[in-house]
Amino acid sequence: MLVALAAPGIAAGAEETVTLSLDRTRVAYGGTVVASGTVAPAAEGSPVVIERLNALGDWEALATAATDAAGVFAASLVAAGRGPVRARLESSGALSPEQALSVVPKVEVNRPRGKAFLGARLVAYVAPLAYEERVLVRVKKYGRVVGRVGGRVKDGVLRVRVPTPGIGRFYLRLSFPASADVDAVNVFTRARAS
Repeated sequence: MLVALAAPGIAAGAEETVTLSLDRTRVAYGGTVVASGTVAPAAEGSPVVIERLNALGDWEALATAATDAAGVFAASLVAAGRGPVRARLESSGALSPEQALSVVPKVEVNRPRGKAFLGARLVAYVAPLAYEERVLVRVKKYGRVVGRVGGRVKDGVLRVRVPTPGIGRFYLRLSFPASADVDAVNVFTRARAS
């Protein structure tokens, strides 16, 4: 004797489908992303798990939600790393198509001031703290590259002395390469030398 069980409110033998969309597909580390979607056939209270494929190749739960009477769900999640994101219906294991999520390092950088030809001290605070890549800083003046310097992020902080060959404003581009859980990003700021 074969018995088929279905989630409450869903007819036995009905094929369940799950959709998923993200309100943003690129976000800084620690930012909030809203994941929403639908489950069909609709059943109120069906638990849905939002998961991300992490750098180790494991699906980790980011948030949970329950469907309303129309089968709609929504959940906010904190962006802790890049990777495909999917929704999984807990009762049956039905999966949504994967959605790409790009997470970049969160960077807060000062506007360095220095002396002509002596350089200016640049400090950037970077999250996640595990990010320890080498960052390239390009210095431009009058549309030309006039200097370069590199430095490694340690304990969430990048400290470098940027070249200032002259007086006035210099335009800086900080290139943060990708690492295990975050994508590459360029950050722009200015320096001033007197």
